[in-house]
Amino acid sequence: MSRGFARFLLVACLGLTTLCVLLVIQNHALRARTLPPTAALASGDRLSPLTVLDDSGAAREIRFEGRPRTVLLLFTSDCPACRETLPLWTDLFSTAPPPPTRVVGIQLDDRRQGSEAGSALPFEVYGYERRASGDPLSRIPGVPALVLVDDRGVVLRSWFGVPGERELEEIRTLSIRG
Repeated sequence: MSRGFARFLLVACLGLTTLCVLLVIQNHALRARTLPPTAALASGDRLSPLTVLDDSGAAREIRFEGRPRTVLLLFTSDCPACRETLPLWTDLFSTAPPPPTRVVGIQLDDRRQGSEAGSALPFEVYGYERRASGDPLSRIPGVPALVLVDDRGVVLRSWFGVPGERELEEIRTLSIRG
């Protein structure tokens, strides 16, 4: 091996070692700024009663008793995936589910219903103000989200993100057909 090539390999190894050290330092810094993950809202979790805000900003409780199923649609106004999903939900729930099933939209970033997104939807829409970390909806890992709740306020199933065809059929079957 020539002397020049050996020097090149030495410099390259030192450069790669320096790069690796810098990446490890950066990774530790990123971990320090990242909040620990919380467990996502899951089947069996209890939501009852759920306090939402009506169009005037007044608190209102959503109770689940007396209705076999409630579908909660969770979204925010500035979420591109939510804007993509709202028409899917509108199509899915434009014909009311069989009584006494209820569909409720909850706009997580708005304190009252009077937003453009909420006013055009074919189901009840409320605002929501996030509270302490013990708040059940603080465990929603992302929006859009659809949560199916039974008559005791217990989560039966949750879907997060833009639903595909398989998820839409599952949602249709579980929430509308029962």
